[in-house]
Amino acid sequence: MIVLMVVALVSYHPSDASFNTASGQAAANRLGSPGAYFADLMFTLAGIPGVLILPLGLLIAWRLWRDVPLGHWGRALRDCAIGIALMAGALAFLSRAALEILPAGWGGVVGYSIAGRLGALIDILANPTVIIWAKRVIGVAMGLGGIALWARGMSIDLGEARRAIPDLRRRLSG
Repeated sequence: MIVLMVVALVSYHPSDASFNTASGQAAANRLGSPGAYFADLMFTLAGIPGVLILPLGLLIAWRLWRDVPLGHWGRALRDCAIGIALMAGALAFLSRAALEILPAGWGGVVGYSIAGRLGALIDILANPTVIIWAKRVIGVAMGLGGIALWARGMSIDLGEARRAIPDLRRRLSG
């Protein structure tokens, strides 16, 4: 399932009929209309960082396949989602450039909502130079915090990864 989601996102075309686009032509997405709608929804909600929720699904499937306890998957999902929202906010905050290929820009609707609210608070400051630098510093801090929180949610242990590769070879060959 996750592989299909990745295929849908990678083969996204902004001209495909979807929630944000009316089109009479056949979908160019590799998964057809369902793939076009899924990709449009993901990119609309969280922009580019929205793709980072998929590795969590792969990690959970990997652990289930290897009979490794999942641990606190609810906390992992929460941390990943908040981390993605912070990264989306940072991208929207630092880059206001319009994109023709993404329906809601780099950070999606979530990112623009976060950036808009924080931007309104920062705009209270009177000095334009202070406003610009405050936005940059907060944007970078949000991005780094989002990456850290996402990584914590993924909870990848290097020792586990080292043990998993020989385990995978054994299962595939036997």
